[in-house]
Amino acid sequence: MKKEDRRIHVLECASEVFAKKGYHETSVSDIVERARIARGTFYLYFENKRAIFEELLDQLIEKLDRRIKRINPEDDVARQLKANVRGIIDLFLDNRELTKILVHEAIGLDEGFDKKLAQLNARIRNMVKASLDLGIEMGILRPCNTSITARCIMGSVREVINYLVVEAEPGSHVSGKERDSLVEQLMAFSLFGLSGGSYNELNNKPLW
Repeated sequence: MKKEDRRIHVLECASEVFAKKGYHETSVSDIVERARIARGTFYLYFENKRAIFEELLDQLIEKLDRRIKRINPEDDVARQLKANVRGIIDLFLDNRELTKILVHEAIGLDEGFDKKLAQLNARIRNMVKASLDLGIEMGILRPCNTSITARCIMGSVREVINYLVVEAEPGSHVSGKERDSLVEQLMAFSLFGLSGGSYNELNNKPLW
């Protein structure tokens, strides 16, 4: 196995062990055993357990950051926002082990991790807020406190992700059709609340 391939293999095995046992209960020995490598081989790639954990989080954050696209006001705002939400949903569902780590292990681990997560949350929150601000400016959303509304939307998405990834039965699968429906429901609830509106009305009249 090539050096880089082995490194990737160790990362994948570490992700599985962290997701199963948690950060604190996982040892380098657990990772070495799962990857079927010598302990010395592990230290050729990573200084310690924290180093490999940090790289796993960095990878997920980088992937998530690439999924979030800046909204173009000259294009269909609703479609772009929907695509961003779908991209986030897909990323978390397709990376279940890392998502479990992000949800349950990274928060409060130490100051460095907390800072990274705060920056990530701010990045997503600002994207949502900018989309809401643009919708208000275009007259398709009623005026509201977009900072608070953005946090509400993020909270909804986070809770759904927790349900689908963390609480789901091992080996469960969410199909593409189910993901589309999920995004539609999230959008409808976030933009219409319980007023009975339709997501398809987004470009036809003010939502609130």
